[in-house]
Amino acid sequence: WGRGGTRANLRTMLQRCLDVDKSTKAKLALAPMVPAKSVERLLRQAEATRIVYQKSKGIRSSFNNQQASAPAEMALVVKGSSSKGYRDSLRAAIRDVNDRRQFFTVQTRDDDGKYTEEEFEDVAIDLVTDAGVKRYSLAEDRLPTVSFDLTADINKIYFSLPEDKPDEWGSRLLDGAHQQLRRLIEGVHRDAS
Repeated sequence: WGRGGTRANLRTMLQRCLDVDKSTKAKLALAPMVPAKSVERLLRQAEATRIVYQKSKGIRSSFNNQQASAPAEMALVVKGSSSKGYRDSLRAAIRDVNDRRQFFTVQTRDDDGKYTEEEFEDVAIDLVTDAGVKRYSLAEDRLPTVSFDLTADINKIYFSLPEDKPDEWGSRLLDGAHQQLRRLIEGVHRDAS
């Protein structure tokens, strides 16, 4: 209802529901399911807004004649209108290629116009989705989460509650929300089969 929930939030909420009944003995395991059609649409229509090449590095510098060092992350960020062709090419190649490790090596240009090869640990791509900008990691092959906005559907249920019967509000809200969530779950099952 305008407020999302992480896997930990949902697990905690569901476990609290089970804890109400002291005779219940259950341990929950939650794994989010993303409908296959949503994933296909995301990758087909996704517009990469930014690509970040990342790797761990060590840095060292001198401050007030004192040398200091620390572990750090190095990132090359590809963004802006002048990089659109590069971003589009990478996005298209991701859908078609089997060996994704090739995306981790790029050539960077120095001040003299010479290129040297750099290998990175991850390539993170920011994708515009219906739920905002989401990050796709090539190293983890982790798809962004997919969100479903049910605010309008839940609002319809809420606004249809009878003012003169507040004792029915809880059950009517639960019934209406249950129907909306069941519709989504059935869509996930259809996509998975």
